[in-house]
Amino acid sequence: MPQQPLYPFGHGLSYTKFEYSNFTLSAKTIGFNEELTVKVAVKNTALTTAPKLSSLYPRSRRKRYAPVKELKRFEKIFLKKGEEKTVEFKLTSTI
Repeated sequence: MPQQPLYPFGHGLSYTKFEYSNFTLSAKTIGFNEELTVKVAVKNTALTTAPKLSSLYPRSRRKRYAPVKELKRFEKIFLKKGEEKTVEFKLTSTI
C-alpha cells in the first residue's frame, strides 16, 4: 500500500493564526535581469508570540516546463500577539 503525505509541502501547519494583507508588486511585468519586489503584511492574530516562515512560490508563464510550485525565497519572522510586519522578497528575472 503506497503511503501518501497528510499535507502537501508548504501547507503551513501552525499553532497560531496569521493574516496576510497589503500584497504589492513593484511592477506588473519585468524584463530580463530586472528586479521585482514583492511585499506582504503578515499579522499574528493569535494570543501568543509565534514564529512565521513566509515563503514565495512564483510561477513563470514564459517557461514552457515551469514547475507548479517552486520555492524561490523565504523569511522567518517572530511576531508578538497582534503584531504586524511587512515581509519583502526581491526576485530577478533570468529567463
